[in-house]
Amino acid sequence: EKGVIEGKSEARFFTRNAADTELYPAVRNILNRAVGNSRFLSHGISPALIAELQHRIDVEEVDLSAGIEKKRDKTTMMLAPFFFMLLMFIGVMTASQGLLNSVIEEKSSRVIEVLLSALSPFQLMCGKILGQTAVGLTLIAAYGSAAYGAALYKGIGDILTGEIAVYFAVYYLPGFLLYASLFAAIGSACNTVKESQSLMGPIMMFLMLPMFAWFYIVQHPQDTLAIIMSYFPPMTPMIMILRIAVDPDLSFLEIIGSLLLLLASVTVVIWAAAKVFRTGILMYGKPPTPRELLRWLR
Repeated sequence: EKGVIEGKSEARFFTRNAADTELYPAVRNILNRAVGNSRFLSHGISPALIAELQHRIDVEEVDLSAGIEKKRDKTTMMLAPFFFMLLMFIGVMTASQGLLNSVIEEKSSRVIEVLLSALSPFQLMCGKILGQTAVGLTLIAAYGSAAYGAALYKGIGDILTGEIAVYFAVYYLPGFLLYASLFAAIGSACNTVKESQSLMGPIMMFLMLPMFAWFYIVQHPQDTLAIIMSYFPPMTPMIMILRIAVDPDLSFLEIIGSLLLLLASVTVVIWAAAKVFRTGILMYGKPPTPRELLRWLR
């Protein structure tokens, strides 16, 4: 008792697995509950009376984000925004990777030279991007329909509204055009998929950052970090669809601002990618260095 009064621990917990995060709290709670009951009895207080006085009340959580009162499961509300972001990631990554492989394969087999006899490099690049856009949309429609069917089966189909679907399409299309243009430029500058890995590193980092930060952004959609990431074009589509899914009342001016910045960035990226594509598509041998790519842009 003396040690307890002085704030010293009178119990020690020995374990061979310090990484076990469940056993120690369970033992600590059981021990403290037993010690507490013993103290109550020593002072003539019934533990049953203490338990009755400390009985917790149930607090019902009501979601007001849609403008009406709805009971929502917290896990569902956390994972639903992540699903929209993951769906966009799959659509962008799968179709863009297919575009990269297609360009490299046609370049290495010299098929690209035959195609360029009938088309300009810019027309060829745009045709490939538009074709892969259709592939990405088909893929998203398939995955999205399956997920929506599962949500209806579980009785949570209302998490997908027409407004979110429109915003998803509005952000997906320019986001895909941005990444597809970059992948097409990289494919034209390289002769093998292995050579393209070093140039794809920074692009993949921008694609993965929203995946790492999603948990924090879902909890703090109006935080400064979330706003800054929303205005960084490579991450804008996934971050904004994440924030919109969490907070449907997100400022319309913020949505318009991020879209305008994204569209302006897409225009610049397509222009730069076209210059790299035009120069690199007929060049073979050693892959270009970043300095050479900058020279191609000039």
